[in-house]
Amino acid sequence: MPFFVATIENKPGTEAARARAQEAHREYLRAQAHRILIGGAVLDDAETAPHGSVYVFEAETARDAQRFTDEDPLTVAGTRSAITIRPWRQAVFNRDYVLGTPEAGAPFPVPVRD
Repeated sequence: MPFFVATIENKPGTEAARARAQEAHREYLRAQAHRILIGGAVLDDAETAPHGSVYVFEAETARDAQRFTDEDPLTVAGTRSAITIRPWRQAVFNRDYVLGTPEAGAPFPVPVRD
């Protein structure tokens, strides 16, 4: 199954909405944990509050990857200012170089040259 990376920025001024949606967000992540390789909050410069988050996860298609972020309770609550989702390929995992192995997924497509 393909991997995707989602980078998410929090919308300023939504701290109360974030607090209200936090438990539902945690439940959502627990339910989705089987498809998440790694994920968590990106902290502000003071390391005291979340600025956004990053998730690397499996999804069948780009549309399925979009649903992963769209259905997150924090997104539904309107607390995100930007979400970017891109296909992702593993090169290193758990301190091991894995590029080209079945665990890393299919290799990058090679462009066809004329």
